[in-house]
Amino acid sequence: MSKFLLAITQDEAISLEADQVANELRVQDVQKSANSKEAVEALKQLGKSPDFVIVDIGDDRDNTFTMLEEIASQCEPSVKAIVVGNINDLQFYRKVIQSGVIEYFVKPVKVEDIVNAFSNNPITQDTVPSNNTGIKGKAISFFAAASGDGSTTVLINTAYALAKTHNKSVVILDLDYQFGMVARNLDLTSQFGLRELIEQPEGTVDSTLVNKMIIKYSAGLDIISAPNYLHQMPDISSGSIANIVDLLKEKYDYVLIDLPHYWANWLAATFKVCDTNILVSQLWLKSITHSSRLLESINDMGINTDKISIVVNRSGSKMKEGITPSDYIRVCGKKISHFIANDTKTIANSENQGKPAVEISNSILNKQFDDFATALTRI
Repeated sequence: MSKFLLAITQDEAISLEADQVANELRVQDVQKSANSKEAVEALKQLGKSPDFVIVDIGDDRDNTFTMLEEIASQCEPSVKAIVVGNINDLQFYRKVIQSGVIEYFVKPVKVEDIVNAFSNNPITQDTVPSNNTGIKGKAISFFAAASGDGSTTVLINTAYALAKTHNKSVVILDLDYQFGMVARNLDLTSQFGLRELIEQPEGTVDSTLVNKMIIKYSAGLDIISAPNYLHQMPDISSGSIANIVDLLKEKYDYVLIDLPHYWANWLAATFKVCDTNILVSQLWLKSITHSSRLLESINDMGINTDKISIVVNRSGSKMKEGITPSDYIRVCGKKISHFIANDTKTIANSENQGKPAVEISNSILNKQFDDFATALTRI
């Protein structure tokens, strides 16, 4: 039996996109209506339910749910419905999703986004962990000993290696609220992200809301970005962060968390909800000093320092201040687990292109990040 797409369109652009969506989905039967009442009458005459529905609500917030109810009355429960409109409001989005549609898009919307939403089963995505074992994924934080030590760079490349080389599902959660650069470093932008999640009352963030915050970089690698603009630091609840991390662990094999160079109760508590924590340092005097202080504070919190791994970034830098690996180990009381080479040319090229260094090159960094990613798969 041929598939059937119903489109309620209020402008020519959405009408044309409905045709393109039908073509991508190989749907030959496309019916279009100007409003829900016209659509209901058409469905009654046809005597069959559509397989796919696109509802263009424009600016009509007040009548949206009446329209959806009218259409649903003529549809089978298996129908997949998408709503598009001009209303850019997070609470409205949540209410639309709760009504039973699979996605709401703010105009303008891309044909590929609609096709992807129709092609995937969002219920399966939200309720079945990606590793299909029923076991939660792993959470790993990355934090710098000193500002500029490159923890974000190490995180991004490790995430890409986990996704690409090890075929893991990975999400990066950028918790650097004020100066987070993960999305920018990957040439991504997003309407929503961390700010919208932490502004919700504690206990109200669910998988539907979290999924709205996700932007995709590549197969297996997603991002939840820090705010696009500089805002004052809000009060962040440790419980809220733990809830977000738990929701992500249900969906992904690995949740990699980029932490700011900052100290607060919620930040310290994040270490406790992670399976392991990566301290990124350089062999500089300030880095070894801050590493020692951080490790001491973490130990005072009752966190086993076995949950902390040390990665020395920019190993071999000519700018280092005479600190050797043995100096670091002696002062900090921790062994160094991995060294990342000082390949400044490759890193600079990757930042200019908005891509991970291991994606654009075949340098020594590729093997080092792959080795590190392999080690993380064993935790």
